Amino acid sequence: MELNKRFVGYATETLNASVEHSQRLSRAKNFEDAVKIQTEFARAQMEVFNQRAKELGEIYAKMALGAGSRPFGMSS
Repeated sequence: MELNKRFVGYATETLNASVEHSQRLSRAKNFEDAVKIQTEFARAQMEVFNQRAKELGEIYAKMALGAGSRPFGMSS
């Protein structure tokens, strides 16, 4: 359940960031400005990706630990 909420939140954030990026890019005054906007967006998205990967790794680790603590074939 927590994982699903995270994925929905990530999708919403990604969509919002893409829309904002498109709006900023459409206001670029010249090619240099467009490259700067694109570079900033790519850098920011990479940072977000790294943070999300870390968060998902922690969730999967918790799930794996939780699954290992129950006897085989039994669920909570």
